Amino acid sequence: MEQSIQTEVPFSKIGGLKEEITQLRFMAELPFKFSEVKSQKVGLLLYGQPGCGKTLIAKELSKALGECYFKVIQGPELMSKYVGESEELLRVAFDECIEESVSRNLPSILFIDEADAVLSKRSTSDTKYEIRFVDQFLTLMDGFRDRGNLIVIGATNRPEVIDPAAKRTGRFDKEVEIKPPGVKERIEIFHIFLKQYSAFVNISEGFSEEFIHNYCEEIEHYNGSDISGLFKEAYEICKRRSFIINKQGQFEKIQEMVLTTNDLQMSMKNYVPFYKRI
Repeated sequence: MEQSIQTEVPFSKIGGLKEEITQLRFMAELPFKFSEVKSQKVGLLLYGQPGCGKTLIAKELSKALGECYFKVIQGPELMSKYVGESEELLRVAFDECIEESVSRNLPSILFIDEADAVLSKRSTSDTKYEIRFVDQFLTLMDGFRDRGNLIVIGATNRPEVIDPAAKRTGRFDKEVEIKPPGVKERIEIFHIFLKQYSAFVNISEGFSEEFIHNYCEEIEHYNGSDISGLFKEAYEICKRRSFIINKQGQFEKIQEMVLTTNDLQMSMKNYVPFYKRI
């Protein structure tokens, strides 16, 4: 059978988190690649502050699995004021993933973002429908019928509010902390974005390793999402420098677009990182 050619190294878009990614790959990817490795139900809970790559890791895992069905549901979107509707939405999501997996003999990932919005501790819940929803989730995770090759991944910024029963064996029985990047990881992330931007804009020669190291030391506490924001802001600065709106109200190119180190320095003045917004 003809195999597809892997054109991109799995997880190459993620800087740092090598140990965490390796742990996830051994749990969720290895059994699908080698038949002698027993496949087990996989329930993963990724936790950490916003912007550290939880969603990106789940997406990259789906790519690493090859042909894979990937469904994302946002926790708050599942909540409904109508009795039984939230539980039904969850059942449909599980059924959809299971059906795709079984009918096509493929791995399937159900990614529940902001899981704390729907799986908070029942002991502290104020409403019966929240309790029913958690009960429904636990029933589905326990596998009342063939789940197929289904991986369920939850992501949360507040793991302490997740109902303890959701973390027991056979459910979210593996918790992985996605930590904010240190300077070494920020340098890796910087290089990833620099490479991405070089695909559609010229890059100045000023991006030496010394500049990148000093810059990444200066942006302490910035996470991957923040570095992405810095590059977006720098690109906007680059555009404003390269084009004007003339007297006729039309865009006019006044110089070649070249992303410079000064654009990145200026972007720090305009972009507010996550840790300053909380």
